[in-house]
Amino acid sequence: MAPVVVALLVVVVAVAVVFGLIGVTLAGLGRHRSRTRDQASTIFTLRTAVVAMVQAATQGYEVAADDGSDGGRRRVGTPWASVDSTVRPTITTQLPLIQDAQLRRLTTELLEATRRLSLAGDTDEGARLCGEVDDLHKRFRTRSNEVVRELNLGRVPPGR
Repeated sequence: MAPVVVALLVVVVAVAVVFGLIGVTLAGLGRHRSRTRDQASTIFTLRTAVVAMVQAATQGYEVAADDGSDGGRRRVGTPWASVDSTVRPTITTQLPLIQDAQLRRLTTELLEATRRLSLAGDTDEGARLCGEVDDLHKRFRTRSNEVVRELNLGRVPPGR
């Protein structure tokens, strides 16, 4: 009778181990699927806020430059300053959630460049900063598209 009990015990333990491995695998796949979905929506939120921030900084500077007045004084209280003060906190909240290091770096550079553009008082400096913001925004869009594409294909995005 003892060999039958031992054999039965071995079968029960083997079945428990198999079901345990299946459970761990399914939980891991569920976390991966959830993380990639959340990452894509986080990037979408970030992209939307970045577009608003870039447009606000660029348009605010262009209006101030067209008026020929000191950019910093002219932009205070304008709709562009309001947009920037609304979206900048959204960006800084979403930034730590982004897993891609290159996308985080580009976003940080865009935050700094748009801040400097909003403070630019000199038209030459402002024009240079507008070009820098446009270039950074283009690189940001390209990289965010690459990361979302990788997520949609089920791959872990490079640059993590």
